[in-house]
Amino acid sequence: MPQTGRLDLRYTFFKQPLKPKWERRNNFNTCPVGRASSAAFTMVRDGKIFASPAGGTCLLAFDFQTGKKLWTFASPMTYLNGVLYASNTYLWALEESSGKVLGVSANFLEGTSGQTVHYDAKRNQLLLWGDEPTSFKPVR
Repeated sequence: MPQTGRLDLRYTFFKQPLKPKWERRNNFNTCPVGRASSAAFTMVRDGKIFASPAGGTCLLAFDFQTGKKLWTFASPMTYLNGVLYASNTYLWALEESSGKVLGVSANFLEGTSGQTVHYDAKRNQLLLWGDEPTSFKPVR
């Protein structure tokens, strides 16, 4: 008699074997400083895959259709209105489509390297914690 409450996938078959359209194995999560690990944060948007490896040392952008690496930036990210915000002791605003720098904070932000930028929608501000909390207005 079969057990209830369990899903048995042994009998799930596909008519043809599934084959990947593309794969990235060796350097998918390699940051400029050479560290590689699994992706801790991944987002797909407008035909691109954005990945930030575990440890938050960089942001990588890939073409969704081909897997080609489009650009790399050395910091973790936050997305808002077509802009990626990242911190590596400065706050950076990058155009999602190209990686073009739209803005950078004027001052060195002590203790913020690798910190995640948070968005406060109620006050429309970006928050970054380092040695002291800092607030910024989004570029869009």
